[in-house]
Amino acid sequence: MSKPKERLPIYSSMKAMAGATGIPLEWLKDSKNKGCPAFRQNNSVSLGEWLKWFGAQDQGDDDVGDALKWSEKYSRVKTWIAEIELSKKRGEVVDRKVHLDALAGGFTVFRGEHHQLYCQEFPARAKGFTELEMQSLAEQFEIRLFKQFREKAGLLQDEPEAEKTEEVKPEETNGD
Repeated sequence: MSKPKERLPIYSSMKAMAGATGIPLEWLKDSKNKGCPAFRQNNSVSLGEWLKWFGAQDQGDDDVGDALKWSEKYSRVKTWIAEIELSKKRGEVVDRKVHLDALAGGFTVFRGEHHQLYCQEFPARAKGFTELEMQSLAEQFEIRLFKQFREKAGLLQDEPEAEKTEEVKPEETNGD
């Protein structure tokens, strides 16, 4: 005994079909204008007939300029996916998520170091400094901030150590 054929639904309107299937309403309108037999006189639309008709149509490909059948497009997409996977294996391509995770991690480290140096240490160390001394101290903190960031991010591999600067101390003033 054979199984009964499962039938795809017939929708009462293009809007109903678009809402239920996710097929853009514009595609359905265009199909009707091109003479697709899935559209009935009572405005109902057969999903099965529409899919058969749509799959049989030549679809223009803007990248190539030629009309390609779906099987050719599918073959092309499989080839592109294989090329991407090969590029990943060669280390030429990194997943977007890996980049975003690295950026988020780097930002978190940088933000933590910035807060520690500029919001906690700098105000205490800069008391009694002149404007020029504060600027010099801020430059020292900046060098220290980037060095700490690079160390935590693992970017200081085989790099020469940054030049050392003398620590700035407040100018001694006579009580004059």
